[in-house]
Amino acid sequence: MSKTYSLLDPFTRSSTALAQRLRAVPVAAWLALWALTWLTLLWLSSSSPPVDNAEQLSWVRSLEWGYYKHPPLPTALLWPLVQLLGLHEWVSYLAAGAVTGLALLCSHRLVQELLGKQRANLALLGTLCIGFYTQRLSYFNHDVALLLCVAAAAACCWRAFAHRSWRAWIALGLLLGLGALAKYEVALAGASVLAVWAQHQGWRDRLHRRGLIAAIAVALLVFSPHVYWLITHDLQPLTYLRQNGMASALSLPQCAVGALRWIGNQFTQMAGALILGAGLLWRSHKGAGAPSAAEDSPQAVAREASARWFLTNWGLLPLVLMPLIAMSLRGSMHLNWGSAFMPLTCAALMAQLSGRRWQAIRLRDALLGFVLVQMLGIACLLISSKHSDHVLNQDRSRTFASQYVADQIGPAARKLLGGDIHIIAGPQRLASVLALRLPERPLVLIDGQYTLSPWVPADLDHECGILWVGLKGSEPPFNAERHDIGEGLWWAVERLNSDTYCH
Repeated sequence: MSKTYSLLDPFTRSSTALAQRLRAVPVAAWLALWALTWLTLLWLSSSSPPVDNAEQLSWVRSLEWGYYKHPPLPTALLWPLVQLLGLHEWVSYLAAGAVTGLALLCSHRLVQELLGKQRANLALLGTLCIGFYTQRLSYFNHDVALLLCVAAAAACCWRAFAHRSWRAWIALGLLLGLGALAKYEVALAGASVLAVWAQHQGWRDRLHRRGLIAAIAVALLVFSPHVYWLITHDLQPLTYLRQNGMASALSLPQCAVGALRWIGNQFTQMAGALILGAGLLWRSHKGAGAPSAAEDSPQAVAREASARWFLTNWGLLPLVLMPLIAMSLRGSMHLNWGSAFMPLTCAALMAQLSGRRWQAIRLRDALLGFVLVQMLGIACLLISSKHSDHVLNQDRSRTFASQYVADQIGPAARKLLGGDIHIIAGPQRLASVLALRLPERPLVLIDGQYTLSPWVPADLDHECGILWVGLKGSEPPFNAERHDIGEGLWWAVERLNSDTYCH
């Protein structure tokens, strides 16, 4: 019988050979290439850096134990990079890619220990299709810092139980404390720890009883300087949270609508990963054979069940608790709050199905599906970029022509100030972005309030004056002359001491 020939045979042979070669490349190298590609695309398609990055580049001018909105960990992580490389927006992009990449690498190694290399690689491919880690990869904020703490804490939590490691318990406490210095949402990671502890009946084991107490003590010790800062600064982040976050005193129907909207957004962000997983399962549904004797042994079944429950507690439980807590507090949620708790979500979903289904998937099929989903994500990015004439769901902060606005304001403001611009005051979202576009890199005086801006020296305004910027509906202070520049933006100059000039 003659062998049939298909037009797809050359592609099949080449893709199989490529898949074999790709197995030899370290995962860290692929993560670096993936991150570099997305960061480059995000940079080229944006007119302005993300508002969160500009905010961190304002705060990094003064290391504190807290800031008016959040704890200090992201700023502390960014500080050495700024000292080494300078105050540039691309430095924040580098920090975002590095921290996210480390978190995903840590999660991949944990999943490999739990589920094996095949499923770990598939879970990583799915995670790299989550919108939080592609479309928002350039964001450097508190969610990104918390992401790394959560991923590392999950790994330490597994080692504390699987290897009965006292050091892992101490490291877990350290990471939870650092997570609290990133964002108070770390309490959800604490809930995951307690769930795993209960799963293993930790109260019956002396090591795990003492380990849990030690982890809590270490976490509180690490977090204590920020607690002191909170007390001495009138609980500023909690006040901000009440005004803009969880404690919004919403009605129950409003909370329900907000929770459904938040859940819908998490599914939207997971869409690429879900499409990839569904496509691979459909293509491989005939490849899953009967379980082998080793896979069907009581020990293997017990290990699989333990891994499944662990991943469920870390990859799904926080996402379930978050809307429930928000509804109980009658508060609202930011749509991106789930991003810190998704590095293990794909693995948790995969663990709900038999491992044989995933083992039947060929690597070349997975890579082909991954590339197609990534191309779809890139197409969505280009549609919403500064280069698109037909913008769908456009992120206005990305397409804000900040350099053009800064060029319009700068020369005239310097003339009125009699020198360089050393302070720019106004809304954080506007002033911090424009500060990066002005060559002087002026200090940002948030809303004109020194209590919110500890990096601004007390008397610098009297020596150098202030450049005010604002949005439609606001007015410059002290009857300063207002200069409109279109799109509802204005600027004004305030000179507190007309006899001095600052250069």
